[in-house]
Amino acid sequence: MVSDYYRLGLFLHTRLHSTLTIAAEHPSDHIMAPFTPLFIDGKQVHAKHGGTFEVRNPYSGQVVGTSASATSEDGIAAVEAAGKAFPAWQQKSPAERRDIIFKVADLWQSDKYKQKVIQAVPEETAGSSSWAVFNWISSTLLLRGVSLDKFKAEFFPSALVPGAQVVAHRRAMGVM
Repeated sequence: MVSDYYRLGLFLHTRLHSTLTIAAEHPSDHIMAPFTPLFIDGKQVHAKHGGTFEVRNPYSGQVVGTSASATSEDGIAAVEAAGKAFPAWQQKSPAERRDIIFKVADLWQSDKYKQKVIQAVPEETAGSSSWAVFNWISSTLLLRGVSLDKFKAEFFPSALVPGAQVVAHRRAMGVM
């Protein structure tokens, strides 16, 4: 579960900071709409077969971006890359994992990301600006809450040794 939040942070970083652009037709003029590539093995990549799709505002129909259209081959490559990265993540201590998630939360909470999120939500979903702010705040709290809750040790009384305690740490179990 924790690695899912880490990947979410990487995805959001890629989505909101992509520098690739494509031209998109609009009724009034020709503007540059952002392109969102795939994020596989730590790199921004195009779909294997070059497929893309337009991201449209569901209310206005306006093209607000274009995204790489992943194939099953891309999905397999992403899962294999995550599998290769997993042993390094698994070896990190709970405190190191927590610190990584906190870094994602710090980036997400920065003014730079806040403005991009608040702009992207209405453009891509036709949601209100208030809803965008709510989602941004909720996401920030979720990242911080998961970091505090999932990376702490739990103590239990030992069933075998009178007066002793057992310490349990959550451990990453695999790629989902």
